[in-house]
Amino acid sequence: MKQIQTAVGQLQSKQKAILQEYSDAVRMVCSASTAVALEQVFAKLEYLREMQLDEAHSQEIILIQGAIREALSIIRALPDNLDELASEAPVLSEIVEQFCGHAVRESIRTLKASLEEKQAIWMRNYIIRAERDCKEQSMSVQQCQVWLEKTKSVPTYFSSTAVDQVSQVRKIVEAQLHKNRVDRLLMGYDELTVEEKVTFRRLLSERP
Repeated sequence: MKQIQTAVGQLQSKQKAILQEYSDAVRMVCSASTAVALEQVFAKLEYLREMQLDEAHSQEIILIQGAIREALSIIRALPDNLDELASEAPVLSEIVEQFCGHAVRESIRTLKASLEEKQAIWMRNYIIRAERDCKEQSMSVQQCQVWLEKTKSVPTYFSSTAVDQVSQVRKIVEAQLHKNRVDRLLMGYDELTVEEKVTFRRLLSERP
């Protein structure tokens, strides 16, 4: 009799521990803020589903796992572009909102912050510096050419406002490049002798 009581007590303790794990997993999924965290909770629920839980808890696990799958699908499909991300407002089903709404919104916020930081670094390295150097007229012909080559392709995640700013600064740098080239030619012309200047003007007039 004592052995039976011991066995029953152990079984009850095990079931209590499993239910506690289940409660913890539900709290974890509600507080998860990343896709990785959701995947970890999904695996935890999969493990618990194989335990000896009652039908109601087993069905709820299946329901929560479905919500996690849907949330992960939404997160993985988030656009990698700041303009599109700014208008991203996915309509969540009631079950996804209940269990994974925080994770979806945090994923959008985190991705947006990451892209904004990358854009800010790029703009600081190329645009802000070029604006300053052009204002000071300190960019050489070679520096202008290198800069224009490096900024020929704008990252796809850039906002339309940033793209417009890059386009405007490229025009400024192109104007600086043209000015530098003309100044260099004029400087070379000034160093010619009178005869060389005559020859230069004749050759220039003969060019198509």
